Amino acid sequence: YQAQEKNLQNLKNTSIDERLKKIKKFEKAVLANRKKIEQALFNDFRRPPIQTAFAEIYPVVAEARLYQARLHEWAAEKEVETPLVFFGSSAKIIYEPKGRTLILSPWNYPFQLPLRNMIDSVGAGNAVIIKPSEFTPHAAEAIKDVVKEVFAENEVAVITGDQTVANELLNLRF
Repeated sequence: YQAQEKNLQNLKNTSIDERLKKIKKFEKAVLANRKKIEQALFNDFRRPPIQTAFAEIYPVVAEARLYQARLHEWAAEKEVETPLVFFGSSAKIIYEPKGRTLILSPWNYPFQLPLRNMIDSVGAGNAVIIKPSEFTPHAAEAIKDVVKEVFAENEVAVITGDQTVANELLNLRF
């Protein structure tokens, strides 16, 4: 895992427009794989396709669309007031990526929760490791397949395994 962690590159050297292109492509990949996702969650939970669509797929699509509409605004530099002791100077907030994020997914919403957070991390310019729940193996494979369609493994990596894998990942720096 440490070798894979070192291989992760930040997306911070990418422009906001490049990140948005990836998010849009990811949205399209989710919609294109809807039947595969529904089948995976049926296999894990016996969840009806309509429930999967509303509880898992559409929230991911909505998050992607929200980022496409608002990321430029959210990432823009913001002028802020300068304290009186610094009279004559100016200050601004500049948002910068932190580097890498780890997303440990729960079993109950195994598709929606990690992928909405992945969109947030990618939008912020961070590389991501997703560790899906070992209790939802079919959903984990669906996540892996959809992510692989859009992102290189050094941008977003999906690592499967049990709690020992999660414990090892938690020992890495994020």
